[in-house]
Formats: sequence, C-alpha cells, structure tokens
Amino acid sequence: MPSLATFKRRWVQFSLRRLLFATLVVAVGLGTLGPPMRRANEQRAVVAMVAKFGGAARYDFEDLRSWTGGPRHHPANNLWLRKLLGDDFFDRLVELEVGTPFYPYQSHTSAALDDDGFRLITSLTDLRILKVADSRLTDDGAKTISWLINLEELQLSSPLITGQTLEAVAHLPKLRRLTLRAPEITDSAVDKIGSMKHLQQVDLRETNVSRKGLNRLHQLLPKTWIAH
Repeated sequence: MPSLATFKRRWVQFSLRRLLFATLVVAVGLGTLGPPMRRANEQRAVVAMVAKFGGAARYDFEDLRSWTGGPRHHPANNLWLRKLLGDDFFDRLVELEVGTPFYPYQSHTSAALDDDGFRLITSLTDLRILKVADSRLTDDGAKTISWLINLEELQLSSPLITGQTLEAVAHLPKLRRLTLRAPEITDSAVDKIGSMKHLQQVDLRETNVSRKGLNRLHQLLPKTWIAH
C-alpha cells in the first residue's frame, strides 16, 4: 500500500496534468475564437463610426437579396451565446452607407470620413454594398478597397480622389455598379474604368469626364449603362 507521501505526490502530479490539459483546452479555444472576435470588434467600431458620421449599417439577416445569411444568422438564434459574445460575433455587415450625401461638397470637416476610417471599413471583407458620401478620402486611403473582394456596388464621394483610385477599384471581381462623385476624376480614368468589363452600371455625373471621354467609355463598355 503506497504511503501518504506517495499518494500526495501522485495527487499533485495528477492535478498538474489536469491543469495543463485545461490550459491547453482554453488556449485552443481562444485561438479558435480569436479571428471571429477580432472581426466582431471591427464591426462594432465601424457601426460606431457610421453613427458618428451619419448613414446606415445593415447585416446579412436584414437583407433579402442574393447574399441573405439564412436562419442561422438571425438574432432569434443562439440567444445565450449572443449575450456572452455579442451580436457582431454571429452577424456580418453586408451594406454600409457612410456620410450625408449633400451636393456639391459642403462640409469636409474633422467629422467627415478620412483615410483611417476608410481603412477600418475595408477590413470588413463581407461587404456587398458600400456608399461613402461627402468624405475626405484620398487616393492613398482608397488603396485598401481592393480587400473588398465581395463588393457588388460602390459609391465614392470625395473631392480628393483622382483616377489613381480606380487602380484599386479595378481589382474588385464582383463589382457591378460604380458611382463616382469626384471632380478630380477626368478622361485619364476612362481606360481604367473601361477595363472593368463586369460593370453593369456606371455613374459619372459628378466627375469631370468630358463628352469625348464618355464616348470612349461607351466604346469600351458597350453593354454597360452609363450615366453622365
């Protein structure tokens, strides 16, 4: 029969093994939850920013179009987990409208969306629709728009972006509708827009693309509806 000292030693060894195993389980769990929690925190930050600048944010369960998330995303499910982890852990933002669409550009103050805010938005790669009005977005800030590989509709309004922004926009494989409200967009951007053969609608009414440039664009995109 083992002595009391031996029993205590074995008990300590057993307890340490249980502690190590529990630590491993927790570590694996946290590693698994890490990316979803990071995305949830990014979504919360974007929604708070939209509330500051004005606009609207819509989640997958709120939209009845082709990308609807289905019943498993609806807030009626996973109630106890939602209380623990938050709604943004389960639901994905698919549509954002940021800013107040006044024309022409009336208020580019510190309250308008800037490059840092736009980079935060483009971390949400599930977005299908993005409408940015009356912003202070620049070509440098717009580079990250290429991350939005699921984007189907894009509206950009800023007096600071030029044709360089179209270099990033051209990398969006699912983009179908493009609206640009930017006076620095000129004929130099026509060929880049024309390279996006998947576009169904293009609105250039608040740019400085000339009639000559518009005619060129019609030749490049003969099946695309173009407003000017």
